[in-house]
Amino acid sequence: MKANNAIKALLLIIVLSIGLLGINTLLYPKTMHMDKWREFYALQDDTIDVLFLGSSHSHRTFIPAVINETMQVDSFSLGMNGTGIAQLKYLLIEANKTQQVKIVVIEAFSLMEFDTERDKKEIFHFAFDTMKLSINKINAIKANVEKKDILEYLFPIKTYHLRWKEEDIDKEIGLVLKTKASTLNPLNFTPMTNLYSPTYNEPIINERFLTNEKKSLVSEYQKQLDDVVAICNENNIQLVITCVPYVEQKDILPYEMNEYLNGLNDYANENNIDIINYSDMSKHTNVYRSDLSDSGHVNLTGANKVSNYIATYLSEKYSEILNECIYDYHAESKKELEDLEKEIEEFELRNSRLQKRELLNSNDYSSNLAYYLELINDPNYIVLVSTKNNINTYVNNDIQDNFSKLGFDANFSKEQEENYIFISNGGPLGNIYSRTSTSKIIVSSDQQEIQDLKLPFKLDMVSSSSTTGSLSAVDFNGKMHSENEDGFNIVVYDKVLHWVVHTAGFNTNDIEQRYYDREKVKYNISQGEVIYTINIKEELSKVSGISMSIPIDGGILITSNSEEPSFTIQDIKGLSNHIAIRLVIEAPEYTKLEVLFKDKSRTFYDDYKEVTQLLFGENEILIEIHDTDITDIKFNLGDLSGDYIIKSLEIFNLNNEMD
Repeated sequence: MKANNAIKALLLIIVLSIGLLGINTLLYPKTMHMDKWREFYALQDDTIDVLFLGSSHSHRTFIPAVINETMQVDSFSLGMNGTGIAQLKYLLIEANKTQQVKIVVIEAFSLMEFDTERDKKEIFHFAFDTMKLSINKINAIKANVEKKDILEYLFPIKTYHLRWKEEDIDKEIGLVLKTKASTLNPLNFTPMTNLYSPTYNEPIINERFLTNEKKSLVSEYQKQLDDVVAICNENNIQLVITCVPYVEQKDILPYEMNEYLNGLNDYANENNIDIINYSDMSKHTNVYRSDLSDSGHVNLTGANKVSNYIATYLSEKYSEILNECIYDYHAESKKELEDLEKEIEEFELRNSRLQKRELLNSNDYSSNLAYYLELINDPNYIVLVSTKNNINTYVNNDIQDNFSKLGFDANFSKEQEENYIFISNGGPLGNIYSRTSTSKIIVSSDQQEIQDLKLPFKLDMVSSSSTTGSLSAVDFNGKMHSENEDGFNIVVYDKVLHWVVHTAGFNTNDIEQRYYDREKVKYNISQGEVIYTINIKEELSKVSGISMSIPIDGGILITSNSEEPSFTIQDIKGLSNHIAIRLVIEAPEYTKLEVLFKDKSRTFYDDYKEVTQLLFGENEILIEIHDTDITDIKFNLGDLSGDYIIKSLEIFNLNNEMD
């Protein structure tokens, strides 16, 4: 009887375990990390020749489709975010169950010691959650987590049990039930498409990183590497350790990585390990800062360069080992490579546009409107020009000629004040709209002529002289972009990036063609200390011309009963002489913001005006003040009565930032 009960209990445990595993399978997030094992198990047995292991430095760098086509073999990446040497042994054991791998490439960042306990928990879930239940998985979990957490990783229902509430969970469950294995990305590469720096041909590292110094791995990591080497030797696998290009991550700099690889040289020679040291990667592969997605990872172009390099290296050095390999996934590789080449082409186009944007924003255009017009004469730019007051006095032939090259053939008369609006959608070969009048000009997307331009935004523009309103407005999608300065106000929109890449004002009634652009903060304000934050749950104090200020959802509503509403911040006295202000404000139509400040040596605000900016709708304003002992700041909110909403106001101390 007792034996029967024991059998029943055992069967119940087995049924419950299978049920838990089934529920977990349905609830696992369908991410690139969770899909790694699903995709691996979907592969045909004994078809993978080259296996990549390691952290995000591995799975964000090595492109199987590129490597396969170059080497004419099959590769697969089991790289996952944060994977360390403690997990690699078990990943390799699992891979060897179904594949007879010839070469294993480990990215060296996996050998570093940097993870916090919080990081480790997430890393272990990435590495083991979708690995099939087996003795190897149990050993992996026992070796990597504390005893009290073992069940959480064997049956991570605790981690994912609330996912059933997520909006798209039914679609994800349907996909798993339909396919039984996720093979959405069989060649297993997800590119990073950010741009760390748009500056081309700037090396990633300098000569000081090419050190001959040596460092040893911590003893625990060395023992775990010994285990990996033993598995490779037992299975006749060539082990390769490499380091891909990066600038800095987890406080580990490239020269330190170089020291660790130098320290492994003798060990590598004794154990038939090939070390490819990419500390000077830019020298070998032309990987530059523009090939990085962030300080720690390459982007799509960088991954393509590194993948081509290592594929060529491996195919040449290990031709005998790879000679008998059969290229099983040729069709899949070919298709993915074609898609990848299109993606790289689009990515490089976007990068070239970012480089052009960098050029626009890094030049000093003082007294040089003609040169500015040359730069913005680009088929991928939409150029919007609105004038304010007299613009004709110092318009020279170069300016006139370059406006003509853009498609704007107006004759800038010096005899009278005229108003001008010009829109170019793609240069002289694109759609052009231009208008000149002694009366105020108002243009909007409601007009058929503007609709014919096929602009990707809703547009409102105004141009008026001193006799017709003295206003320049370039507003699209509810945001003001005009500098509203005397002269030519120019807004440049990039059709590839879908951004406003530059705004400028040129006062051609001034002999110097005085140049204006939006106030810029040169420093990373997120690194500064916040010394003031407006409380949007309280009324404003120290106000003038304001009949009411009341907290509402998401801000402070200000109702002005005058044409000069203002409020003052006096809480920063003595705290800093170098600050940045970030203000998010929603304002009535075409209102002007003035930010004024004084220090202890000044008596009146009128002594110094820091910035004037035209507002409409919601605006984020960044202002930098670098002066002596700043005591208070005054915000003049326009020159008309109405309702304003202050959504946030922060002041940052930049004293500790490098100039």
